[in-house]
Amino acid sequence: MMALCRLGVTPKRSFSLAMAGAWVLCAGMTVEAAQQQVPDPNMVEQAMAVSHIPATMPLDAQNELVNTYCTVCHNDDGLAGNMSLETFAASSVAEHAARTEAMIHKLRAGMMPPSYMARPDKETLELFTASLEARIDASAETLDPGTRGFQRLNRAEYAHSVRDFLGLEIDVTAYLPPDTVSDSFDNVADVQTMSPTLMGGYLRAADQISRDAVGEPNATAREATYRAPRTASQRERAVGAPFGTRGGVSVIHHFPADGEYFFRVQLHGGPTGILFGNTVRDEQVEISINGKRVSLIDIDHLLSESSPNGLFLESERVFVKS
Repeated sequence: MMALCRLGVTPKRSFSLAMAGAWVLCAGMTVEAAQQQVPDPNMVEQAMAVSHIPATMPLDAQNELVNTYCTVCHNDDGLAGNMSLETFAASSVAEHAARTEAMIHKLRAGMMPPSYMARPDKETLELFTASLEARIDASAETLDPGTRGFQRLNRAEYAHSVRDFLGLEIDVTAYLPPDTVSDSFDNVADVQTMSPTLMGGYLRAADQISRDAVGEPNATAREATYRAPRTASQRERAVGAPFGTRGGVSVIHHFPADGEYFFRVQLHGGPTGILFGNTVRDEQVEISINGKRVSLIDIDHLLSESSPNGLFLESERVFVKS
């Protein structure tokens, strides 16, 4: 009930009236809310600004705290944690930002000083930590972050974006050149320049991808060939092929339009033109799309290049959506 009330609270300037109304609604009271005088927005803003000013510890008190509790271990001789605080000066913590951030991290985690060593009270540690944070934050506001170069999607990011938005697996290497590598990363903005040639590649990719995404009602007949190397083993299941099969090839193919398609398989032959591996009988070639079988073709082990269709097998026509 309280959480629901907080979600309905309006901006801070009218917090008194909004919160009062919220509590009345949550409590289920039927009493009429008394008229309240809305506070002056300027006074509320000033009060909020004052409340957000962090309290700080005097510089001398900070130096004394470090010398008393920290340099016992963090000195030039002991170098506990590979850190020496003998030269610590609260006035120059921003000049040693990395060391100061490490101190803040340990203090916020309650790890320093260790529980078995002498420690100041909790309020003092909290005030000291807040003082370090305030000085570090103040110094960061004056830093110049510099300029950032043009940021574009690299090839991997572009392919993943197309997959996430359109559900298409595309080969971007056909459209975009390799990305420039800087310090072993290929997504660094400083080296991701955009040239007219590269822009043309992105436009060609977008043109083809948009057609693949919506289909081409007037697409002409076309074919694609995928080859399995002669030396590739046919004893193991190809990655992406249905379980229970062996050999063959698994590819990602985009069908440009709804229609009937057929699949032609060319088998390998030996030096004499006879089917390679013809001693194995009762073999079949399975054609599957998205894991669903669409055709199953028997292999005649007596096939040869002199057969009517040579070493080719052809499926019946199969309807496939784009």
